[in-house]
Amino acid sequence: MRINDDNGNKITTFKMPQGIIQYVPAPDIQATIGLVHNTDVTIRTTPTINLPSNAGSVSMFGFGVKHDLIQDFAGKGKKKPFDLAFAVNYNRITLTKTLSVQPDAGATPAPGYSAADFSTQYVKATFSGLNFQAIISKRLLFFTPFASVAYQTASTDMGAFGNYPIQATGTGQGTFYTVVKDPVHINETSISGLRGDAGFQLNLLILRIFASYSVGGGYNSANAGIGLGF
Repeated sequence: MRINDDNGNKITTFKMPQGIIQYVPAPDIQATIGLVHNTDVTIRTTPTINLPSNAGSVSMFGFGVKHDLIQDFAGKGKKKPFDLAFAVNYNRITLTKTLSVQPDAGATPAPGYSAADFSTQYVKATFSGLNFQAIISKRLLFFTPFASVAYQTASTDMGAFGNYPIQATGTGQGTFYTVVKDPVHINETSISGLRGDAGFQLNLLILRIFASYSVGGGYNSANAGIGLGF
């Protein structure tokens, strides 16, 4: 990160955490409870995981509600030609990384500033998403293909917290530093729009294999996994 003065001149630079690889495997703990009238409630979480290369730690929490709409219109006892469900899902991923940005050796507080505690520096970023989704599917023995359309939003809340030294060299007076508290805060909605998904799930006894592909909403993405269901 480069720190500039009001005229665009560089004051100092310091290293931010490096990125990690594109693919990040993570264990998910998920519990789904079936309620009345074909309504499911799901809670999922990923416990805090320390990332490689000293990139910090990450955790996840989410929940969802899904209701089968076709049963509300089909007559009682009649065979349904397909399943049509409405779902609401929320996910939040939190990344935390401690920092250690210290004044250069021999630097002293600038006039009007006192020595500060630089041991509480950290970066925290929260990425959250909410989507409303209509899903059509058809179970064919152990194979269930599906397609869906959704409206989704995604937002980012990120900041660098703690005290940070900003250094400057005084004329003939050595190196001084001023102190800036909580210098960075970003809060924005990065995605807001429609998204389409297509995929399938295989139910092999207690084994669940699933995959899907998404288009729209600013990004295309693929999702796949293996789980156990009882």
